Amino acid sequence: NQCYSSHCTFFILGHCYTPNSATYGQSCYVDDQCTSDRCSLGGSCKCDSKSDCPNPSGQYCNTWGDCKNLKSNYDGCTANSQCASGNCGGCPLSTGWCYTPNSKSYGQTCKADGECVSDRCSADCVLNPWGTCKCDPKGDSAGNGCSSGQYCGYGLGSGTCKWKKGKNSV
Repeated sequence: NQCYSSHCTFFILGHCYTPNSATYGQSCYVDDQCTSDRCSLGGSCKCDSKSDCPNPSGQYCNTWGDCKNLKSNYDGCTANSQCASGNCGGCPLSTGWCYTPNSKSYGQTCKADGECVSDRCSADCVLNPWGTCKCDPKGDSAGNGCSSGQYCGYGLGSGTCKWKKGKNSV
């Protein structure tokens, strides 16, 4: 064998290489040369998981083997692993968006139920892509989002804080 490493690419003019010696973005001839075991047709190592990326705590590996920066809230996403918050949500049959769970209180702007402490957002997937966090009629007065002296409405007023009525009030 003419190679010190005992590994030779026979199909590309017989280049010598060392297995598992090239990291993401470095030149390669064959998959075995990359620590990720993914060499592109263009001759550079690709990622197979975020651990192959230069900054694994701030990047993810996409389907094509490219390291990308983690996405911020409301950036489009297709998987939890793409989001800095670790959460990708959205509407069925569409691209989702990144969001931080339980980060919004009653009345704050939201796009997904999971953003709201009450787990109730008025946004929908068709007419109102943005909404506001609603109160939770099942929650206790401290956890439903309403102020002291209020309750969370139900029926037609569901999700809206209402002032408690005095004695003999209708």
